[in-house]
Amino acid sequence: MDWEIVINHIPKGSKETITKETLIGLTGYTDREIRKAVEEARRNGIRVVSSSHRRGYYIATEQAEWDAFLLELKNRIRTTMETYNKCSKNKLVMKDEQQAKGETRRA
Repeated sequence: MDWEIVINHIPKGSKETITKETLIGLTGYTDREIRKAVEEARRNGIRVVSSSHRRGYYIATEQAEWDAFLLELKNRIRTTMETYNKCSKNKLVMKDEQQAKGETRRA
C-alpha cells in the first residue's frame, strides 16, 4: 500500500473534508489500510487532520488547525492511558480476589 495514493485524495484546508468511506471507494483500500496510510503520512510530516467533532480528513494549512488536532490527539492519549491504568489495576485486584477465594487457574 502506498500512503501517498491516499494523501493525494485528501483536500488541503479545513473548508472541505473527505470521509474514510470515500477514500475507500477512491483507492480500493480497506478501512484499516486507510488509517495506516494516514498514520504513515503523519509520520512523514504530512499534517493530516481528523477530528471527533468533524467527519473526515483534511490537510492542515493553518497552524491553528494543526495545533487543535495535536491537542485532541494528546487528550485521546491521556484518556487511553487513564483507561489502561484503571484496567491494569482491575486485573491485579481480580487476581488477588481469586487467590483469596482459593481459585487458581492452570495453564
